This record gives sequence, C-alpha cells and structure tokens, in this order.
Amino acid sequence: MSVKSTAVTVAVTATVLATADQDRDGMKVKVQVPAAGQTVYLGGADVSVANGFAVATGAESHELTLSRGEILYGIVNATTQAVRVIKTSSL
Repeated sequence: MSVKSTAVTVAVTATVLATADQDRDGMKVKVQVPAAGQTVYLGGADVSVANGFAVATGAESHELTLSRGEILYGIVNATTQAVRVIKTSSL
C-alpha cells in the first residue's frame, strides 16, 4: 500500500487536490480543513460553491474512492484555504 499526504492551497477557481494514477484503481482520498479558515467544496472539474460537497472548517471529508485517471478538485468562496490531503492506494 502506498500512502501520501500533501498540503494544498485551495483557491476560488477549481484546484486539483488529488489525481488517481493511470495504473492504479481505487485510490482512497480524505481532505481535512483546519479549524481556522473557511469551508472547502469538493467535486469534479465543474465544482462550485453551489454544487460542491462542503467540508466545514475543523472537519474532514468522508473517504472518497477515485478510479484510474479521476481528479478531485476543491474550491472556496473567497481568497484561499490551506487543506491537508491523504491518499492511499495499493501498488
């Protein structure tokens, strides 16, 4: 199993949080938003604050499973927000 964690700054435009490798299927992803900050919205390339899955400050997303080549994006309502992303996949 491969485990990777990263810090990403989410902007007011769709920001890539995680990309499933082309040679791996079933990558699991969780996104954590620090207590100080703003809600982050998750989704595909068309994510917006109106249609995204909301992750509030001080919370983390449910575990999401990405298939080969899928990309998870995040967006915020104003300025930017730092988040933590953890990804796991089998080799």
